[in-house]
Amino acid sequence: MTPRYVVAYFNHTPAARSGQVASVVLYVTNKGTLNPAIASIDLLLRLATAGGANSNSREQQWVTLYSGSTGQQLTCPGLNYFAVSAAAAMTSAIEFNTADVIAVRINVNGATVSMKSELPHLAAVGLQLS
Repeated sequence: MTPRYVVAYFNHTPAARSGQVASVVLYVTNKGTLNPAIASIDLLLRLATAGGANSNSREQQWVTLYSGSTGQQLTCPGLNYFAVSAAAAMTSAIEFNTADVIAVRINVNGATVSMKSELPHLAAVGLQLS
């Protein structure tokens, strides 16, 4: 298995709070042949701390919000929405809703392929705010 992933960092001030994010949005231009094409989607969160600590020194944590399964249905070409919630991220609602979203990592299925066309092609990654 070859690790394949893309990380998109969000350089927005102020950072979006994870409680404001409805979905991670992927624009897929080729589904490829892997099943599932998207193995998982993780968010990098900067957790809020008591006492208003410097935002650059707060703990950062990757949380998984989506795990792919066989039979995954992707719109192609088109937008694909992956819901964001504290339950999906397996963290407390209070901690989740007050965390800043720093980045998203899309992990692609690591199975062997013989041609690039067998891989999913992701043209864009974004956050849909609620």
